Amino acid sequence: MSFLPASVPDRSHETPRNATLIVALGWLALVLALAIHWSQLQASHRSQLQAAEKQIQLRAAETAHALAVQFDALIGNADYIARHLAERWAGAGRHAFLDDLALARSALPEGTLAHVLIADPRGKVLFSSAGADEAAATPSVAGRAYFQAHGPEHRTRAFISEPLFDRFTRQWTIQLSRPLLRDGHFAGVIAVSITAESLSLALRRIFPGPVDVAALVDDDGRYLAHSQQMDEALGKSLPESSPIRTERNSHSGSFAWRTPLDGVLRHFAWQRAPTYPVTVIHGLDKHEALRPVLAVLRENSTQNAFGTALLILVAVAVSAMFLYGHRQGARLAAMADQLELSLEAGGLGTWSWEPDTGKIQFDERWAAMLGYAEDELPRQASTWESRIHPADLQHTRQALDALLQGASTSAEGEYRLRHRDGHWIWVHGRCRIAARARDGRPVQVAGTLQNVSARVAEARLRTALLDQSAAAIALFTSTREIRSVNSRAREIFGSGGIDPVGRNVRELGLHVEWADLQTMNQHYATLRAGGQVRCEYPLRDASGRARWFDMHGTPSDPEDPDSDIVWTLIDITERREAETALATERLRMITLLERYPGGVLMEDGSGRVVMVNQKFCTLLALGVEAASLEGLDHVQLCTRLDEVHSRWLHLPDSEHSIEKRRTIEVNEGPAKTLAVEWVPIVRDTDTLGRVWLVRDISERKQREAELARLATTDTLTGLPNRRSFMASLDAAIADVRGHPERGGVLLMMDIDHFKRINDSYGHPVGDAVLQHAAEVIRSSLRQTDSAGRLGGEEFGAVLPAINLQDGKALAERLRRTLAGRPASTDAGKIEVSISIGLTPLTGDDPNLLFSRADRALYAAKNSGRNRVSVSQPEKALPAPAGDGVAQ
Repeated sequence: MSFLPASVPDRSHETPRNATLIVALGWLALVLALAIHWSQLQASHRSQLQAAEKQIQLRAAETAHALAVQFDALIGNADYIARHLAERWAGAGRHAFLDDLALARSALPEGTLAHVLIADPRGKVLFSSAGADEAAATPSVAGRAYFQAHGPEHRTRAFISEPLFDRFTRQWTIQLSRPLLRDGHFAGVIAVSITAESLSLALRRIFPGPVDVAALVDDDGRYLAHSQQMDEALGKSLPESSPIRTERNSHSGSFAWRTPLDGVLRHFAWQRAPTYPVTVIHGLDKHEALRPVLAVLRENSTQNAFGTALLILVAVAVSAMFLYGHRQGARLAAMADQLELSLEAGGLGTWSWEPDTGKIQFDERWAAMLGYAEDELPRQASTWESRIHPADLQHTRQALDALLQGASTSAEGEYRLRHRDGHWIWVHGRCRIAARARDGRPVQVAGTLQNVSARVAEARLRTALLDQSAAAIALFTSTREIRSVNSRAREIFGSGGIDPVGRNVRELGLHVEWADLQTMNQHYATLRAGGQVRCEYPLRDASGRARWFDMHGTPSDPEDPDSDIVWTLIDITERREAETALATERLRMITLLERYPGGVLMEDGSGRVVMVNQKFCTLLALGVEAASLEGLDHVQLCTRLDEVHSRWLHLPDSEHSIEKRRTIEVNEGPAKTLAVEWVPIVRDTDTLGRVWLVRDISERKQREAELARLATTDTLTGLPNRRSFMASLDAAIADVRGHPERGGVLLMMDIDHFKRINDSYGHPVGDAVLQHAAEVIRSSLRQTDSAGRLGGEEFGAVLPAINLQDGKALAERLRRTLAGRPASTDAGKIEVSISIGLTPLTGDDPNLLFSRADRALYAAKNSGRNRVSVSQPEKALPAPAGDGVAQ
């Protein structure tokens, strides 16, 4: 039994065309009349509103002009005080200056003058009315705008600064400054600080309420004072597009502006002060100023609208009554057609059930779903119940019972019915109460039935495929609610008996941090704009652990960006943890390298620079940032260096070199030595890279040289000590053994009567004599000769490559030079003589040579001192005396 008419209704009751035309013409005439009336009314209102706005502009301009004159006078008073105090500072004493300063404070309204500051031509503070603390805390004002505004050109025009916060008075102040001139030259600056509060108070007394405001700004639009929002205004400026800033040559003007300080739309008039670079702006609240006019216009519009509405209502009532009867039948017929078409298009079968009698009615489509004709099935409830799958019968009955008992207003669900040929089909049923008895008891239930077997099969196939995926897949609604998930997603986010389906991401606590939620919002915006998004994002699993996922999101309907979103999540937690650990280790390495006292260069196995610190660039005088070298290969790096520095970066001859490390010391200039160490990075037999360590070892080398010098030099005379001298003697003996023909001479020298000098004049004088003797010995010898102090007043000298006769002549010349050149000491000039023992060098033992030279020295001493004595390897005959030489 069908619940719909068996045929399409008759369309004979459609509205006659002439009736519709009459109504349309009537409405056209009414609309034209109303349009003319309202256009004239609006034109009248606009003219009245324009006249009112002109009055507002005139009132604001007059007020701004009066305020500009007033503030010009106020600033003029402060300027006069500055000029007067400048004259008093230059001509009167300090006490007179302070008296005039006190008089100036009393001349201005209380709280107007914050303090006065005077600075010399270099900006050094000479005086501050805030006291010594201010002068000490601000030793110089050379960087202040009011000082630089005058400067060496000593611009004589008064300068007004932007508001500055005075840390001593704890107030916002405005500096009015003048240059100090002495004989026409710049001698400093005097700055008079006016409190911004006093200027704002003057405005606030005129405009105490928040509706109308006034402000004082400089030529750059910076606020100097404000009648209401002083704290918010100070430090801010008018927009660059403001006519005050763009129309520099104009003295006045007006503009409408919604100020960001309070968001109120006002009409502003502005007027520049006649003398000083300040501008007064006065703003009238446009809404408040036009309120009376708008109220009148609104009342007038309301009255006209009321009359128009009454007229339209009457017309509507007449038209509706005229057309209602004609349209009603056509509307009902069209609705029936639409319902029938909708049910047919959706494949919906209709049915009704009477709970009291158990009778069931159904249409042809309902019966066809089960494979029957409409008249082949008995119309009893058992026809339906007997065909429900046993697993679905209970929850289906529960849904109907809840509907009948009033627990729900409708029942809906999917269940299985047995087809005529024995297989099961999935259906989706909906029903609600269609009729009730007078006592409220349900007497009829009506609903629809739809075959959804194909959709269920498709959903099951999709679920099976998704559950086989190693990735977690979830379908999210536009409100971030989870509509469905695969088994992997359920395993990650729904363990512990929690079903993530139907829950919001906030309920599940998936976001790790609040900032992550903001990041996800950005990803959603990218997805909506581009159709897909891919990102790496952290989420908490069911156990609360933060895990990282590679997420790929696409809309379920590519044509609808607002459709559900399919997210595919691949767990990359282990990879992220490894990357984080690697980044941490790299940060530690970079931190270590930056604190390493030398330069570090690291290359990978392919020779590409992977890490370098700034110290490396400094030591090799590259003159670039270390980061600019990273990524270069070894050849490219060497092109940045000169030829010498390139040779320092040693590389092995081949990858199979057995060289494990190498350190070289190179001289970088006369006083700089670098140690360059090459260290390969090897794992098993694989070369992973190499490291160069460059250290400045100049200080160490200098210390080593100094220690070597101290170890071989006599500190008093500067000559080599006995140990160093013996080394020179050994070298000379070795040379004679190899080349006997070259010869050589050994000298033993002793200062005559040195003990007497020490005893008579003291050891300091004795030391001076030793130093004098050493200097004469050093200057008398050849460059190839070696001299040394053997101890006390005894000296030695090795003369290589010289015969005995020439050696004796050199020794005699040395003796005469010393005897003829007295030593200059603190005790005066002291004559010094020396006795010299001489023996030729042979290949004999050094001790034997010393013994011979020592015998010759004692012979010289015993012969009267101040002479040269020669000792031969063989026993020598005594030489005749008379020439100062003992043979």
